[in-house]
Amino acid sequence: MGVERQYLFLPYSLSPSTPHPLQEAQAYADDNSLLFMETSAKTAMNVNDLFLAIAKKLPKSEPQNLGGAAGRSWGVDLHEQSQQNKSQCCST
Repeated sequence: MGVERQYLFLPYSLSPSTPHPLQEAQAYADDNSLLFMETSAKTAMNVNDLFLAIAKKLPKSEPQNLGGAAGRSWGVDLHEQSQQNKSQCCST
């Protein structure tokens, strides 16, 4: 039931002769509420910026309660007294 995100990626550095329909791609992205950024893995152009832009658009969510005690926070409680249960075969 999360939000579906779609992204449009166009290769920048295929070859110098490859036509880049940037205006058409930008218009398509705008019309469909897609993230649009020209990047190049070959030259690393805008790669970091792309990941940062994607990260900013990801939904922020709280961790789900996975059966722990109600109201308990996540992590390990270093002050909690643990009870060690020894099995019958290991007790002396």
